[in-house]
Amino acid sequence: MRTSSLKVGLYINKEYIENYDNLPLLISSDKKCPLRRLSLDILPDKNFIELDSLEAIINIVQNGEGIAILPPDLTSDSSTNNIKVDFKSIPYYEYAFNKRT
Repeated sequence: MRTSSLKVGLYINKEYIENYDNLPLLISSDKKCPLRRLSLDILPDKNFIELDSLEAIINIVQNGEGIAILPPDLTSDSSTNNIKVDFKSIPYYEYAFNKRT
């Protein structure tokens, strides 16, 4: 087992940057999700919407209807912009399993 970290940023649709204050923060409904906890810690006063699907969060951000803390690999769409580049890292564990022959 080894520890790695996942860099994340705050993403918004490029066309709606001026409306940042009016857009809700999109978070996972999973209370144990590290992105949810980080989002609520960093933006505690922001109105938020809970969603069950990471895909739904990404789609809503791309449509300009919300903002979210996401890893850059999940937001490769050219319509989104990271407005706080690599501002946090989330640690996680990597496990290696030996194959049995």
